[in-house]
Amino acid sequence: MKDTKQTPNQKQIRQQLYRMADLDYLSINFISAVAGDRGLTPSEKKIYQKLRKQRGELIYVDFLFLLTHQYYPKETAELIWKQIIEHKKKWVKKSG
Repeated sequence: MKDTKQTPNQKQIRQQLYRMADLDYLSINFISAVAGDRGLTPSEKKIYQKLRKQRGELIYVDFLFLLTHQYYPKETAELIWKQIIEHKKKWVKKSG
């Protein structure tokens, strides 16, 4: 059986991510728009720009946590996010 104990740093990160998940503007709908499913509204564009400035590449960690409730390290999260977007583009092209 896999040991699921968290280090103090992982616990702190998870707590920060859960607090962030309570923010109204970070919703599945917002993430869907960022992923290209629809255009961002002007207010969402401002929010996204602010998040990119504040969080940098950690924004992928945030998005994946909100979608999966799993924590991924920054490099892994960015790779997964890019794979999700590429997979989505592939299926949109095939179905279009």
